[in-house]
Amino acid sequence: MGETVGSTVNEKERSEKKEEKAHDAFIRWQQATLTHLGHTINLIFVLTTAAFGFAVNLAVNGKITPSSPGQCAFLWSAGLLATAMVAGLSASFSRLWDFRHTAQVARGREMQARADAGKGLSAKEQAQAQNLNCHREAAGCWGRFTWWLLCLQSLGFFFGVFLLAYAVRRACWQK
Repeated sequence: MGETVGSTVNEKERSEKKEEKAHDAFIRWQQATLTHLGHTINLIFVLTTAAFGFAVNLAVNGKITPSSPGQCAFLWSAGLLATAMVAGLSASFSRLWDFRHTAQVARGREMQARADAGKGLSAKEQAQAQNLNCHREAAGCWGRFTWWLLCLQSLGFFFGVFLLAYAVRRACWQK
């Protein structure tokens, strides 16, 4: 009978360790996702800004004029690239708001744990513990909004660059 209890304890310990390892792996992957998200937003923003600068340079130097064959595509391209730039900036600010609310969620959980342990909380700390769900919902909304903005930024960039290449081809190489 002692052997059964001992093996049950060992299985429980192994199960807990396995669960802990799985949680650690989740945390690592979540951190990697957040890091890549930021790098992706920044990379697309830089490339979009460069493409927009190229488009402005073409317009200022008279390479594409109102009578150029690719003028309509050029204007759409400039609009899409400008939209992608605004979406990229908005995504960066959205991430900041998401992180701010996520930090408040962590703080609220800490305050709830302290309250559950019977420790006294100040009025501010009690408010932080009570606002936990509100911050959770806000962080979720800002997170989804950031991903939506990344999609908008990516589409604006890719279609904007495609139309810019088409406009340049029509205006500059078909003379």
